[in-house]
Amino acid sequence: MPSASKEHISPIALGVVCLIALALAAFLRLNDLDRYPLHADEAVQGIKLEEFLDKGTFDYDPTEFHGPLPHYLAKAALSANGRLSDWESIPLDESDLRLAPALAGIVVVLLVGWLAVVAWGTAGALPAMLLAAVSPSLVYYSRDYIAEMFFVAGTCLFLMGTARFFGDRGKRDRDILWLWAAGSGVGAGLMHAAKETCVLSFAAAAIAALIVYGFGKAQRKFLWVGLVTAVLTSVAIYSDGFRNWSDVAESLATYLRYLNRAEGEGHQHPWWFYAQRYSWFRGGYLWTEIGVFLLGLIGFIASWVRGVKIGRFLGLYAILLFAIYCVIPYKTPWSILPALIAWFPLAGGLLTIHKGTAQRAIWLIVLLGVALHLFVQANRATGRMATDPRNPYSYAHTSTQLSQLLDLITEIDTIAPGPIDLVIADPWMAWPLPWYFRNRANVRYRTDFPTEPTASLTIAAATVLPEKTHPSWEALHPKLYGLRADLPLVAYIDKTLWTELLKRKEKARE
Repeated sequence: MPSASKEHISPIALGVVCLIALALAAFLRLNDLDRYPLHADEAVQGIKLEEFLDKGTFDYDPTEFHGPLPHYLAKAALSANGRLSDWESIPLDESDLRLAPALAGIVVVLLVGWLAVVAWGTAGALPAMLLAAVSPSLVYYSRDYIAEMFFVAGTCLFLMGTARFFGDRGKRDRDILWLWAAGSGVGAGLMHAAKETCVLSFAAAAIAALIVYGFGKAQRKFLWVGLVTAVLTSVAIYSDGFRNWSDVAESLATYLRYLNRAEGEGHQHPWWFYAQRYSWFRGGYLWTEIGVFLLGLIGFIASWVRGVKIGRFLGLYAILLFAIYCVIPYKTPWSILPALIAWFPLAGGLLTIHKGTAQRAIWLIVLLGVALHLFVQANRATGRMATDPRNPYSYAHTSTQLSQLLDLITEIDTIAPGPIDLVIADPWMAWPLPWYFRNRANVRYRTDFPTEPTASLTIAAATVLPEKTHPSWEALHPKLYGLRADLPLVAYIDKTLWTELLKRKEKARE
């Protein structure tokens, strides 16, 4: 292979690449954000967001829910979108919650391109940004109001700053070493303010940096800049601008709980869980992002041959972090994204490993083929199979049948003489129902099935249904829905209301 010199394209070509990639990213991430109902985790985060908007300050819970960064950025997105002023009179919906992570997902594509440019030159931007723009995992989780996309954006900044801080030893780099240390610290602080699992990424990055770069005198001199910047960034966010110090202490105390959570808590999976989900998942179709890993692997190998240290660092970081997550019993498909993200800038080396036009044309065709396959999967994953359990990214997702249940309740509201009483019987409160019912006054939650009906409408999880119900339940009409693929719900509706509803529907058809 050629020497380690970087390959560059013209500024105009670079601008076109960025525009195309960002346009693709925006289309896939921002289109119809309310297309499917909220995941239970999104609904919980939505409740926390409204509490934050109502109080004006964030109250961190060290037992659950992750850090405050998603809520601060969601508030900023709502403000920019004009929704912050009327959210109390016009309730927030799925699109409002998912706007901030979608925007963060677009920023991630840009940051991935930046990493690729630093590693390979401006020619590296095309493969990295194109693949990141259409990656089904990055697209899917950019449309979820969970911490992941905010965490991944912080990870990109952290990796960039770390690589440059430990990287080239030229005079120019030494003169601004403190700046890269500060950049790494800001990224680390954002990661900690998003999600507690940042410590795993820090460990993988530290080991990879020591292997690839070592630890010189200049780095020892300015390491404190990164540490101080990281602490200040995290503390500023957790303390709500240095005004509430209790959350800062709790952000450290939470790690005692996470030692237990690593054991699984209902999400135990075998070590090969992530490899199967991302490389070869049979669910109606073959789902795979193996093309990203293979193209990234080519870049990783090229980085060792050509002396591209940032490529070596990113590859080792990704492999080490992947191994750490595989060992931990607790696994969810989105948790691995901080390791996955490093493969995109590595793939940026694809068009720089050969200078011949014919060879580059072949690699370009391969790149476009992989990108097209990823685009088809991303479109399917966020479209008709968005909540389908055969979709590897749809993990315990709320069924679209929930929309039918919500429509039924809306119809009942129109014929009932007054506000209906509603009972939800489920030990886990049938999330995300508490989000959708948050503005209803007459809702009661209980962990078991009522002996006798006490409301016009009772919604019970199948797990709490008794083998035999009291005869009084015969006065209600049962109707089956799916909360998730593995959890049916039975709605018991007052027969008078049900009969009236059928009459109105029959009149409407006439």
